[in-house]
Amino acid sequence: MAKRMNTDLTLNTQTNSWEIEKMHKEYGPIVRISPYELHINDLEYYDELYVGSSRRSEKYPWTTKQFGPSTSVFATVGHELHRIRRAALAPFFSTQAVQRLEPCVQSVIDKLITRLHELQGTGKVVDILHVYCALTLDIISEYSFARAYGALDRDDFGKTCLGNGVSHRLARISPDVDLQYKNWTIPRGVPVSMTALLLHADPTFFPSPTSFSPDRWLSQTAKKLEHRYLVTFGKGSRMCIGMSLAYCELYLTLFAVFARSSRRDDAKFDSDEKRGEKDDEGKKEGGLELELWETGDRDVVVKRDFFNAVPELGTKGIRVVVK
Repeated sequence: MAKRMNTDLTLNTQTNSWEIEKMHKEYGPIVRISPYELHINDLEYYDELYVGSSRRSEKYPWTTKQFGPSTSVFATVGHELHRIRRAALAPFFSTQAVQRLEPCVQSVIDKLITRLHELQGTGKVVDILHVYCALTLDIISEYSFARAYGALDRDDFGKTCLGNGVSHRLARISPDVDLQYKNWTIPRGVPVSMTALLLHADPTFFPSPTSFSPDRWLSQTAKKLEHRYLVTFGKGSRMCIGMSLAYCELYLTLFAVFARSSRRDDAKFDSDEKRGEKDDEGKKEGGLELELWETGDRDVVVKRDFFNAVPELGTKGIRVVVK
């Protein structure tokens, strides 16, 4: 049975995550997805599998082959070697380092705003995913090599796509001690994985998970939801090293593109004279309105697992017109 499941999953690598989801619905929160690997779909167990310094944790060698040479931090299997390699990079991505980098990030975002203003009123349709990926690529290349790749300078934004976040399962091995999940004892050395894409769709923790519901982050349980159950960047000793930089980009970009332009809407409640003044100010600082163009759910909903999340094949992206 396990061997047949493994064959089926291997032949459908693009949809593995959803095949695993079906298995969980039929068999429960823990399933065997190959002769060698287990998968758990339970957010309450996440902190136990993806631990910090409380015990040694290693990656599953079979899954790291897709990332090329094992000399990279991300593809490092062994616990001790990973700790050494990560320690060399961590200072460059600390909160303090990112704060020092903020002027650099802001300068690239300013270029983004300039490009969007150039598109304003032209009616030209652009894939906003390519736009934001070009922004991220220019920021990280400027920081890493002191020279931006220049994706924002290209007419098509380089058609860059860095993916929509990890959709694939992340396997871990406990080499020294057995793991205990409810009534199941998992022998040391057995690869165990979880999938954030499935965990974030669990209505037990995220009611109506596919609905746009900002109120969920304002409720009494919002802090627990964010710090314990939101695992976008992973957790433990191998969590995403670039989390602080990612949040920096996110906050500054959202403000630059949306918050500044909202001043025009706020002006509706002022006198005509003040409204005009704020309109001019808004247009100078931001004043952008992005309107979706022939974009529907099929262009957004994740349907393919290429390690990074990908929507249905054949879609033309999240297209917008800058008004």
